[in-house]
Amino acid sequence: MIEAQIHENDSNELVPHDFENAKNKIKKFSDTLPKTTKLPSVRGGNNWYGTSVKVTGDDLNDFSEKLTDSLIEQNKNIITVFKEFKTIYDTFDTLDKDYIQRILVNLKATEEANRKALLGIKQNKELGRAQETILKVLTKHKEELDNLKHLKEIDEFYDKYKSFESYQEENIDTLQKNQKNIYEKIYEAQKTFNDFAGTQEESVQNLIENINKVSDKQISMQKEIFVFHDTYNNYVSDQKEVIHILKDDQEKQLNKINAAGISIKKDLSLLQEKHNEFVLLQEEYNLKNDAFNDQITSKLKNLVIIFGIIIIIMLLLNILLIGGIL
Repeated sequence: MIEAQIHENDSNELVPHDFENAKNKIKKFSDTLPKTTKLPSVRGGNNWYGTSVKVTGDDLNDFSEKLTDSLIEQNKNIITVFKEFKTIYDTFDTLDKDYIQRILVNLKATEEANRKALLGIKQNKELGRAQETILKVLTKHKEELDNLKHLKEIDEFYDKYKSFESYQEENIDTLQKNQKNIYEKIYEAQKTFNDFAGTQEESVQNLIENINKVSDKQISMQKEIFVFHDTYNNYVSDQKEVIHILKDDQEKQLNKINAAGISIKKDLSLLQEKHNEFVLLQEEYNLKNDAFNDQITSKLKNLVIIFGIIIIIMLLLNILLIGGIL
């Protein structure tokens, strides 16, 4: 039974290949810093003859293009950071499944084998003490029966018992050898676990720093969403003002029609045209409003997903800290 348990432990070989690959991807990403983007500026200073340089329309267009390129580059960097969340999650998932779980399984199996071996040794020691007591009694009886009949049968029984005792001693030696092997495996497993904890501490710290950087980016993006929301509110307010102006204009037209005594047909035709314009404007407003709401909904969903990923990562870090691995 003990040998079978040892073979089972040997099958749980530690395979850190997947975790190392994931860790190298994150390290490669953290070593690749985006280039620093400088905001453009327009030319200034004075001409050689003393007058100040005036900014032209071409200067403003060039400034606008450079500013747009700078914002696009920053947006690409932010997108790259969000994509790396998947790599971070895969790293923790691999760390849990392919490495730590195998170490825990090895330790648990080794502890179980050790427990059974200790139990067997204890039982053999008790059996040995019982045999020693029996041997003393038999020795005493043998001395008393030296002068009695059936001495030959007693000698044969004594020889058989000595053979049985020798067999038991051999079994105890085997159990002690197995116990020694188990202790060696426990030591190797503990050493592997300690080496793993030491080498991964720096990697986990780098992961935490990367998560903090991404969190800062997330806060910045949230501020941009708030600004965008304010812009949307201003847009809605402007549209309401336009509608109010159109309504006032419609009322003025009706008053003019009544005052001037224009024919009812012409009045209705003009009123219908204004109404159609109002309906078209209202439909255009509704379309823009729906598109804008879709954009807001999409950004909010992405924000919720990102916060969910951050919470999962922090929970995994807490589990590792509580488990004493970090």
